[in-house]
Amino acid sequence: MRKKGGGKDISPIILTVLLMLLASSCGSAADSSGEDSLGDAGARDSGNNDTDINSDTGGSDDSGQVIETGPVSIAFSVHVENWPVVTDESYQDLVSLLQTWADLFEAHEAHLTFEVKEIVAAATQRGDTVLADLEERGHILGLHIDVGAGPGAPGNYPQLVEELTSRRIALEDHGVTVRHASGICAPELDWIAAAGEAGFTFTTGLVEYCLKSLPEEEQSARIRNCANPTHCHGPVPYDLNARMIPWRTNTASALLDPMPDGQLVILPKVGGIYCMAEGEGPGTPRCTFGDDDIAALAPIVDAGNVLAQSTDEVVHIHFGFSTVNPPDLDTLDRLLDAVDNHVARGEVRWSTVAEHYDRFVAQE
Repeated sequence: MRKKGGGKDISPIILTVLLMLLASSCGSAADSSGEDSLGDAGARDSGNNDTDINSDTGGSDDSGQVIETGPVSIAFSVHVENWPVVTDESYQDLVSLLQTWADLFEAHEAHLTFEVKEIVAAATQRGDTVLADLEERGHILGLHIDVGAGPGAPGNYPQLVEELTSRRIALEDHGVTVRHASGICAPELDWIAAAGEAGFTFTTGLVEYCLKSLPEEEQSARIRNCANPTHCHGPVPYDLNARMIPWRTNTASALLDPMPDGQLVILPKVGGIYCMAEGEGPGTPRCTFGDDDIAALAPIVDAGNVLAQSTDEVVHIHFGFSTVNPPDLDTLDRLLDAVDNHVARGEVRWSTVAEHYDRFVAQE
């Protein structure tokens, strides 16, 4: 602050300069609350909270590393699944596709999370380092399990733990860090406990089929009648806001109930990029990825920022896609351009699901 002038006269020129500086200062203050701000809606009273989710610094994860906590983070993952990798030609086609996606995300100064399945054994058989190479480039490796239903599904809890553990070790043998898996849901078994026992710290992207783990009286008729994950594959929880906030739990029979001492963190998924425009809910049909989905990104980002202003929880936006239906590359590029625009305005920050997990642990 400037001290008063001790009663001396201030010349008109100096007074004019001071008035101009004051006006400039007021103008800058007004600009900081303009259209690019998060707005007044849902403004959160900091109260006695020690950590502000919209601050640029936060807590630390279980390694002691300082983790930034805001703004809202956004991540993309891909299920690398159901791709024929028997021949060298088909295997190389898949490798080229993964590398193309990695190149695209890196062009946007972002990283992708690859949740892999058949390619693990195929890369091992060929002595290929593609998985380690992706991690070296900054991308995240996890597993897509898909063992909970159909022929060959583990018949009991020990078999499920053994399957999950062996799959984790097989991927780790490529020299990569493995902390999470998707597609674990096994309705007849406590797959939450099994995942924790098998060495996973978090799981991603719950779908409706996972709700078959709940007591039957808590299941809707749709879930009770669901025969396999293909028929009930919409993301859960059904509420959009609830799909932006991670939680811990200990048991599959109460998988939607947050448990502070839970051994497994659930990182839900907003949904697939294919149905952003349609909005995903019970029985969402298959959708076509296009410009309408890109336009649907903005309201989802807005919802995330409004939520972040009204909660102390970590807020993340997580979208997915799959090698089963590879998205058009140009359209995907334009979707990432749209994310970049939100990043430039300070509304979201690029992240990965692993960084989502670290933020959650840091803020517990």
